[in-house]
Amino acid sequence: MFALFTCHLMLEKLLKAHWVKDNEQNFPPRVHNLVSIHNQTKLNMPDEYLENMAVMNAWNIEGRYSDYTSNFYKQCTKIYSQDSIKKANEIRLWLLSRLQ
Repeated sequence: MFALFTCHLMLEKLLKAHWVKDNEQNFPPRVHNLVSIHNQTKLNMPDEYLENMAVMNAWNIEGRYSDYTSNFYKQCTKIYSQDSIKKANEIRLWLLSRLQ
């Protein structure tokens, strides 16, 4: 569960790096919604990645607010977690390739 939370943080920071690159201001918005941050950049992310990030937004809430933890913990099977981390890594590599 914590691994998924840190995957969300990783993607959030990469998206905010793109935000800073694409906007005049130096301070990205104080939001955690991955799709919202993406929409404020010049990125043209594949729909599949956007759909995955919409699901990944829940990882932030579950990681920050303990009252949601028990429900999320039940969802985080080994297979779900491995598949989710693989998807997050794919998006990470895509984002990194466009920061160059």
